[in-house]
Amino acid sequence: MQPDLGNALLQTASTIEGVIDQQLDQLKEIDDFEALRALRLQQLKKEQENRQRWLHLGHGTVTIIQTEKDFFNETKGSEHCIVHFHRPSSKYSDILGQHLKKLSEMHLETKFCQINAEKSQFLCERLEITIIPTLVFIENGKVNGKIEGLEQYGGAEMSTYKLERTIKDLKFFDYLKLEPETAEEYGDDD
Repeated sequence: MQPDLGNALLQTASTIEGVIDQQLDQLKEIDDFEALRALRLQQLKKEQENRQRWLHLGHGTVTIIQTEKDFFNETKGSEHCIVHFHRPSSKYSDILGQHLKKLSEMHLETKFCQINAEKSQFLCERLEITIIPTLVFIENGKVNGKIEGLEQYGGAEMSTYKLERTIKDLKFFDYLKLEPETAEEYGDDD
């Protein structure tokens, strides 16, 4: 009978050990969850700090640049800046401007500016701007590229979604905020 009692005790001990191991694994998962939670909280704080800094720098709206000197002051300090060279009498500049206004409110990570090309001859010559409207992409104070005209976005029938997707491809947006389904809400038919 002794061996049966010993086996029973050994089996009970094994069962209890298994239960304790499960509880320890659950505690380990809780520790991992807490670490994950702390990391996410840190990320949210950083995002909020960035948001406040961007708003302070004028992100979230389209800043009207009055002079060529202001161009340099407005475009420095922001990692990503898109400058719309427009002509007030151009309906295509107005169309593009409306889409940029919508995107500026959604994409705080990028600063949007607008400058009258007719009053900025030096900049237009220096940046080789020959077609209005033109978007100039500035990254860390340096011109990174430009897109002239509206053809790349669908011409006069362009959509905010196409414009957003093009800018995202240039890595000036962190991610797309408009989806093809929601693009219709912004007057887009894509």
